[in-house]
Amino acid sequence: MSNNTGVNIPEGGSGAASVALLTAILATLTGAERDPVVIESLADGTTPAGVQNFSIAFDGPGGSLDGVDVPNGYIANFSPQKGDDTVDGIPYTVPTGGNMKVIIAYVEV
Repeated sequence: MSNNTGVNIPEGGSGAASVALLTAILATLTGAERDPVVIESLADGTTPAGVQNFSIAFDGPGGSLDGVDVPNGYIANFSPQKGDDTVDGIPYTVPTGGNMKVIIAYVEV
């Protein structure tokens, strides 16, 4: 997977704004005419694997992505590395404070 450019949403950002932002980011990254699938996770897990690209946003402090702590409002975007068609899944933990959820938007192959 290509590395992401983490983006922080200012404190107090709403989940609805995060979903809209993720959708806009994915449309820009992929040029996709398809709408991304958006899910909100309240439990630790792994991002969808075998997808075209994905974005993940943390709505609250205390979450992590691939074992690395991330701040509230952190957004990461992933797309395939050169020569790959899809993106692998990445483990995450949901935030322990705030709204305590992770929002994932992805484009299916």
